[in-house]
Amino acid sequence: MSFKLIAIRTLEGCNEKFRKNLIPNQIYKFYNEYEFLDKNDKEIKCTENFVEVSKIVKMANNVPEDLYYQGNTKINISAIVGKNGSGKSSLIELICVAFYNLSVKAKLINDIEIDDKKNRRLRKQVKHLEDVITGIQYDLGETQISQLTDEEIDEKEAYIEFYTLLKNEQEKNIRNKIIKREIVEDIKLNIYFVQKNENNSDEKVVTISFNNDKIYFFESKINEFVKKETEVKEITQDSSLNELFYNIIVNYSFYGLNSIEVDDWIETIFHKNDGYQTPIVLNPMRTEGNIDINTENSLTKQRFLYNLTKNSDLLQVTPTNRIDKVILKLKKYHKKDFFVSLSGESNTDPAYLFEQIILKNFYNYSESEIFIKNTELNFRLMRYILEKLIKIRETYEIYNDCSAFYDENFSTYKFSKDYNQFFEMLREDNSHITYKFKQALNFLFFNNLKIPEFENNIYQKFLSISEGKFTIDEISCGIKNKNKLDRFYKVKM
Repeated sequence: MSFKLIAIRTLEGCNEKFRKNLIPNQIYKFYNEYEFLDKNDKEIKCTENFVEVSKIVKMANNVPEDLYYQGNTKINISAIVGKNGSGKSSLIELICVAFYNLSVKAKLINDIEIDDKKNRRLRKQVKHLEDVITGIQYDLGETQISQLTDEEIDEKEAYIEFYTLLKNEQEKNIRNKIIKREIVEDIKLNIYFVQKNENNSDEKVVTISFNNDKIYFFESKINEFVKKETEVKEITQDSSLNELFYNIIVNYSFYGLNSIEVDDWIETIFHKNDGYQTPIVLNPMRTEGNIDINTENSLTKQRFLYNLTKNSDLLQVTPTNRIDKVILKLKKYHKKDFFVSLSGESNTDPAYLFEQIILKNFYNYSESEIFIKNTELNFRLMRYILEKLIKIRETYEIYNDCSAFYDENFSTYKFSKDYNQFFEMLREDNSHITYKFKQALNFLFFNNLKIPEFENNIYQKFLSISEGKFTIDEISCGIKNKNKLDRFYKVKM
C-alpha cells in the first residue's frame, strides 16, 4: 500500500492554544500536486468563511511517483517549509492532540495516576520500608524462627510495629491524584490522506474530521466529486481503526512537547509498548519536558548495533571507511558476595538454585546437561538477572502480588512467597518488560550447557577480559546451530 498525508485544515473555533497563528479554514498542503476544489470546481484559497471541499484533484507532478520507493516498500516524503513562527510546529502539535482525542474516544488510553518527583521519592521510601518489614517477617517464618531466642523474637516484632507505623505515615503524604483521560476541548480540524492499494491503481482520499468529541471519517475517489450519499462513520469505542494510519513523531527540540506547557495529556503518547494500539507515539521520552540524554544515547547504540547485524551495507559508513570491528566492554563492577533465598529451600548458593530451580522454570533440560561454572562473568550474570527480577516486581503493577526483594543486611535476594508463580508469569510474558531479563537468561543458560556447540564467542572472550574487539559476524552469529535451541525452551523467548 502507498500512503500520503496530503493536507491539514484548521477549522473555525479550533482551540487557540493549539491553533496559535494558523489561519482558520486554511488548507495546509504537504503536496502541491493535489488541489482542493469547491462545488464550482474552483480551488479553495485562504478564506474567512468555511467552504466545503467538494472534490480533490491530482495535477501533473514533476517528481516521479516512485522516486523514493525501495523495492516493494512504497515511501513518500514531503516537507513543511515556512518562516519562523509560521505554524510548522503547530501543525504537528495538532496531529498529536487530534490522535490523542481519537485514542480517548476509542478507549485506547486509560486514566493514570500522577507520579511527580515527590510522590516517587515517597513511594520509594514506602517500598524500602515494606521490604524491611517483609525481611523481618521472613525471619519469623516457620523455617527461621526456631533459630531465634525469645528476646530476638520480641525485638523483631517491635521492629515490625515501628516500621509499619513509619510506613503508614509516609503513605499519608503521597498525593493520590488520578488524571482522567478526557477529550481535549475545541479541537476542530480535518486531516486528509491518500491511499493506494497494491492491486488497485486508483487513489482514494480519506478524510478524518475532528469536531470536539465527535470524530468522523469518510472516503472519496481522487478526481471525483464527493457524493452526498458518501458514508460518514463516527469513530466510537467499537470502531475499527484499520483505515487510519500510525504516527511516529520524533522531536528533539528542547522547547517542544512539554507537558508543563501543553498539559499532561501528552505524557500518555510518548514512546511505549502497547502493541501499537494507540495510533500515535512520540520520541524521545520526556519527563516534564526533559529528555534523559544518557538513556537516549544508550538506546541509539543498541539500535545501531542491531541494524549493523541485520544489514551489512551499513558497515560501509563512507566511501573510504568501513566498520571492521566493534568494541564491547563490561561495565565497571564491584564484586560482592550474595545469596539467594527461595521459600522452603535451605541451600542459598546462587549457582545451585539457578541450576536446580530458577532456570528450570524457563528451559527443559536434565541436571547432567548444565553446570554453572564459578567465574566472575557467571557471577555478574546471575546478579544482573536477580536485580532485573526485583526491578520488574517493583515497577510493573501486574507483578505487585509477587514477593521478591533484596535484604541488604544479609546480602540476600529473597523470594518469600510462591516464587514459581512469579517465574511462570515472567516465562509467559514476552513484552518489553522481560526483554533484557530473558536476554541475560539465554546468555547464562546456553553458555553453561555441557554442549560445546552452543558456546558463544563473546562469552568465551569475556571470561578473561573486560573489553574486546569483535567483528559483526561474531556478534550476529555468536550462537551456532540456532535451529537446535528450540527443544530447550518451555515457551519461545
